[in-house]
Amino acid sequence: MLRPTAQIEISIDKSAYTKEVAEELHRSFTYVAPTAIRTHETPENPTQAEHIFALPIKLNKPYWFSSDEGADATWSEIMVPWIGPKLYKAESAIRAYNESDHATGAQAVNYGHLELPMQDVVVSIELPEDSSFPQVVELLERYRALLNQGALKGLAIERVEMLRDADQDDSASENSYAAWKVTCEDGTKRIIDSLLGSWMD
Repeated sequence: MLRPTAQIEISIDKSAYTKEVAEELHRSFTYVAPTAIRTHETPENPTQAEHIFALPIKLNKPYWFSSDEGADATWSEIMVPWIGPKLYKAESAIRAYNESDHATGAQAVNYGHLELPMQDVVVSIELPEDSSFPQVVELLERYRALLNQGALKGLAIERVEMLRDADQDDSASENSYAAWKVTCEDGTKRIIDSLLGSWMD
């Protein structure tokens, strides 16, 4: 059976990057997927260093749009059973890294966002301070439903930023991610309430 493939791309804020951190991260995540460590510029007026954990996913079969032949089966029978365990391994590796005492003196690395490049769209999920993942599969299911039957149908979407509601008691709940910033290929940016399926602007 055709299976997705993935690699890990960790982008470290330059203000926190050291060779020791890069080496420890690479060593800690390669068992999950091939791992690359990069850096990015520190944003203006940051409250803290912000790092990004990306998991680009490749599968040479359509799965987002039900109108594509076999897409529903590919999604439910191939993508969903694969991505859940892969995300669990990635989150476990993050936790293990941050809870370990590193001989090199490398410090814990917490991530501001989980980014999932999936075919033509990047799904970016804002993470809580401890880098724990929300119910990602449920969020992706909601996105796919809105693409096929809801307000996102017919749009050429480039990026979706799933914003975390810090006031929610359970930060890992999918309900903590109601507001999404949607960027289309023409540069249009709008905010959608993903629970109600309606635009907020």
